[in-house]
Amino acid sequence: MRARRSRCGPRRVGLKPAARAFPRDRFEWWWPSRPAAEPTSSRGSWRRDSASAGASRWWWKTAPAPRATSGLYGKLPFDINKDFSSITMVGTAPMVVIASPAFPAKTLGQLIEYARARPGAVKFGSSGIGTPVHLAGELMMQLTGIKMVHVPYKGIAPAMTAILAGEIEITYVAVLTGLQHFKAGKLSPLAVAGRSRYPALPDVPTAAEAGLAGYEIDFWYALLGPAGMPAPLVARIQRDAAAILTTPEMKESLLAQGCVAAGGGPEELSTRIRSDYELWGKVIRTAGVKLE
Repeated sequence: MRARRSRCGPRRVGLKPAARAFPRDRFEWWWPSRPAAEPTSSRGSWRRDSASAGASRWWWKTAPAPRATSGLYGKLPFDINKDFSSITMVGTAPMVVIASPAFPAKTLGQLIEYARARPGAVKFGSSGIGTPVHLAGELMMQLTGIKMVHVPYKGIAPAMTAILAGEIEITYVAVLTGLQHFKAGKLSPLAVAGRSRYPALPDVPTAAEAGLAGYEIDFWYALLGPAGMPAPLVARIQRDAAAILTTPEMKESLLAQGCVAAGGGPEELSTRIRSDYELWGKVIRTAGVKLE
């Protein structure tokens, strides 16, 4: 399994649309000596080797894919906590716990009760071993003590086909991936794995509201620079980005991709990176996840 570009929606959106949402001249104004460029990578959310070497680009980091790979691969050519300068969070896209309409559990609490009473009876599908969807299921089992059977597919599309056909009971997706199916009544959203309810799903509770505290899984986008950026430059870029993120145009652009505008300072972002790195490393070790 190779690291994959995160998606904020049913299509392969990746990083470029999020980068394009920012005015292109901002990159040139923030650091004139560096050519403005959009992040490019066919796999993964950054070009790991060149980014960690201080490449002349602005890099957008998404999770949980990169934070998870830290525990799946051996020694990487970069240190996620040392080789980048955190600037600001840009947007978040929470996962949603979804179930087949035929599944008797209609809430997250009922799912947990059902699975606890029937160890191994519930099958959850994923987009592959070690992917964020797989780890979402592993984290749920670790937090609740329930036992489910993992069914890996080669991508989220076949996993969605499987749950629509009733071959599996549950899976985990970004909001836009399942939104059309929710509206059509073909799939049931049980809970949003975010810190707050998602605008397009106002009646769907968060996992915490449904009784599962600590179950927060989202794809996120952040603005990072090379290690060692001067603090005044980081502060200037963060202030400028914050002003852009509060505009209706930027909020709408991100929401159209299934993301909610975020913000915050570099310390907040660095704390998030560290905590996520520790969380997913623990999940991977506890579950004994190994790439095939």
